[in-house]
Amino acid sequence: MFLESGLSLLELEMRLERCQCRFLEQRLFLTLENQSH
Repeated sequence: MFLESGLSLLELEMRLERCQCRFLEQRLFLTLENQSH
């Protein structure tokens, strides 16, 4: 039971990190686009 919850928590953290990375990438892309115009 404890191991299962630990794995799910780790999975959630990894998913959150991925979302944050995508969000940061999008922001960086938008700022670069704004600077080029």
